[in-house]
Amino acid sequence: MIGMKVYKLLYSKGVTPNQYFLLLSKQQKFSYPKYLNEYSEFISLQEKNYVKRVSDDPESEEYLKFIITNEGYELLEKVSELFNETKVVKKSKYDEWLPYIEKYRLLFPTGKQGSKPIRSNVRELYDRFIWFFENYPNIT
Repeated sequence: MIGMKVYKLLYSKGVTPNQYFLLLSKQQKFSYPKYLNEYSEFISLQEKNYVKRVSDDPESEEYLKFIITNEGYELLEKVSELFNETKVVKKSKYDEWLPYIEKYRLLFPTGKQGSKPIRSNVRELYDRFIWFFENYPNIT
């Protein structure tokens, strides 16, 4: 549930998903002003110290531009780490069947019938066994 972890992190930092998207788009140098009121979101991010104005002079053109602060980069890094967490491969309840599936497979001769092999590979048999025992649980 990476999405929930990201949401909780953003919520704990007082950052909305739109504000995170804006920080990310600023970092990656792309923009969607048509879909997002960037200026108001930048003002909110500035209040939280995730961005700062390029210039403090209201007369300057640079006054409307923002750059990401160290805190902003730290937040982006934390979210990135959440997305890069290694996924734990859960062992299936069917994994214990693999030795038996291999024994079953060896009951059939090697070779081909026409252009198709007589034996199925273990992966195909594995999927078929799962289908069979999920559809016919009373047969063991």
